[in-house]
Amino acid sequence: MEWLFCHGSNNINQLMEILEKDEIEFASAYAKHWQRVFRGYSKFWRSGVSTIIKNKGAYVFGICVKVTRFDLSLLDFNEDANPDDCFDSKYGLRKREKVKVNLVLGDNNFKEVMAWAYISNSKKFSRPSEKYLKEVVRTINQGQWTMINGKKVTVKDIPIR
Repeated sequence: MEWLFCHGSNNINQLMEILEKDEIEFASAYAKHWQRVFRGYSKFWRSGVSTIIKNKGAYVFGICVKVTRFDLSLLDFNEDANPDDCFDSKYGLRKREKVKVNLVLGDNNFKEVMAWAYISNSKKFSRPSEKYLKEVVRTINQGQWTMINGKKVTVKDIPIR
């Protein structure tokens, strides 16, 4: 089993449906020195979708889920990632790449792991739809991340870049 870092619409509900599973092991997670931006275009969402780019000092909050190689092959298809060259795909909407993330295992208990993440091949900004942003918020909130003031994250809290 491997970890998959979910920073966009791939939340527990969506993944259980795509992977046809009744439950999925997951943990709150964040990627340090990465930033969430919106690139590419999804026909399903009719909008731009989340990706991450390197940015020193930035953080991306989401969840990590345990997946099998077979799960990854299903998700590659769903994410329009090129399965033949997932490290440097010039085809498809995304590539699958290993990134360093921190799992939250409890109060002040973190574990650094390498996790797969889907990253856009596009450098061009594409505005996300309100519907898509609600799924991003669902993913973040499933990780039980909150704002500094203790409130749950809302669509208004997601920077659009």
